[in-house]
Amino acid sequence: MAAAAMASSSSLLAAGVASSGSLNAASLSCSRSMFSGDASCLRPALVGSAMRRQENATGIFAMANHAQEMTDIRAMSTDDINAAVVGIKRELFDLRMMQATRQEMKTSDYKRLKKRVAKMLTVKRERELEQGINKRQSRKVDKAFQRTCWELY
Repeated sequence: MAAAAMASSSSLLAAGVASSGSLNAASLSCSRSMFSGDASCLRPALVGSAMRRQENATGIFAMANHAQEMTDIRAMSTDDINAAVVGIKRELFDLRMMQATRQEMKTSDYKRLKKRVAKMLTVKRERELEQGINKRQSRKVDKAFQRTCWELY
């Protein structure tokens, strides 16, 4: 049985060197199965850049999702952005109340909603800069809008 394991590991090593050119015996890991007691299931371990590529694969999907979300936000009008920001801030308030009263909630929603508000406000500020509105005027308009929104609630 040990000879079979050695034969499979040497053939795997030769195949790995032939395919990648940089695989060595140190990068092979022996992962024993829980059901079989032999080490015949030798396979190369993820090392170095291969491991980073696997970890960053989810980051690529997140970046694509972020780009799609930004195009959706940029397609909204400024009034829609203001209304959405007020709605999301209300959701954040509700999440804080749920946490204070120890109700069941997803804590990851805080981060997601706060980032969404930041993205919307960034797009809004970019539009204001294009129109030549300075910070002081922008804040004055925002405060007036917030007063009208809080009167509705």
